[in-house]
Amino acid sequence: MKIKTIGSNQTQVHTHTNEHGEIAVLYSYTTPVAVKVWSTGEVYKTSAWYSKTTTRHLNKWLQYTPEHQINEMSQANIEQIIKG
Repeated sequence: MKIKTIGSNQTQVHTHTNEHGEIAVLYSYTTPVAVKVWSTGEVYKTSAWYSKTTTRHLNKWLQYTPEHQINEMSQANIEQIIKG
């Protein structure tokens, strides 16, 4: 697991799951709000709304990701990917 602070209250964690392989997780404050699955290139962002700041964190992290690769899903499913 690699943990990298990418901004104020923003952390990116690279880890491995049995189900999805290598993933990158964006945490805004202490909440996981987006996941990138390296094997497929797909990105999942939470459908939950937390704050203007968290929205800004998400937009910055996703700014270079093609729109067709970004999928919105529930917070519970984001957390399930991380556990898997």
